[in-house]
Amino acid sequence: MDWNKAFDKTLRTYGVSAKWLSEQTGLSQQTISYFRKGRQPMTTENLGKLLMKLSTEAREYYFSLVLGASVPERSLSFEEEIEELIDKADHAQIAILLSMLSAKFSSLSSSSDLSQEKVLLG
Repeated sequence: MDWNKAFDKTLRTYGVSAKWLSEQTGLSQQTISYFRKGRQPMTTENLGKLLMKLSTEAREYYFSLVLGASVPERSLSFEEEIEELIDKADHAQIAILLSMLSAKFSSLSSSSDLSQEKVLLG
């Protein structure tokens, strides 16, 4: 895969914005956008700056795309899965989720072993 296409796919996969990368590297959003679209080449130095601001997992993903290697599956932590779910939810879905969490917490609170919940809640 082309460098620019792999870079664009990596940013989309990991939810990284050109604005954030621009702020982190000092490169303009336009330069990053043109590279992503294949309209302008990127110097090795500037590509290195961009890649170093990505997570290790995102960099590995990028290079596996460029090299044509098998792309590792992106596994989310429990917290990331929940955060992604909440980010996509509308008001009604969040209300349902809160109701379900409340019911679950109530059932846990009625059990005899509350030590773990107390630790988690502070």
